[in-house]
Amino acid sequence: DEGTAVVEFSLNPRVLLQVDLATGLWYQIYETRIAELPVFSVSKHFYRGGYCCVAPISWQGLEVGLGVAHIKFNRYVFLHRFYVARTGPPFDVLALSPEFCLRFLGASFGAPSA
Repeated sequence: DEGTAVVEFSLNPRVLLQVDLATGLWYQIYETRIAELPVFSVSKHFYRGGYCCVAPISWQGLEVGLGVAHIKFNRYVFLHRFYVARTGPPFDVLALSPEFCLRFLGASFGAPSA
């Protein structure tokens, strides 16, 4: 439906919502859990993400989306993971990358020269 959007509310549990774009009203359509990740509301360090930033792609004969999630430990320290999820029901996460860290790009790198 062009008047609605499926959005990811959280990664673990992976909660997907159907949102009416005209009214902003929503309802939950799916929830799955990922045993390997900390659970939202149980751990102060849980993975946050945005519904798949690249989709659809072909992976092992399936049409999937590729997303990135992160845990924030303090103002500058984030651990990331890529994840692969189905783009249709049950929208579950099929694979996780190892954790990786992108260094904060700050003043220590200097400003670009003009």
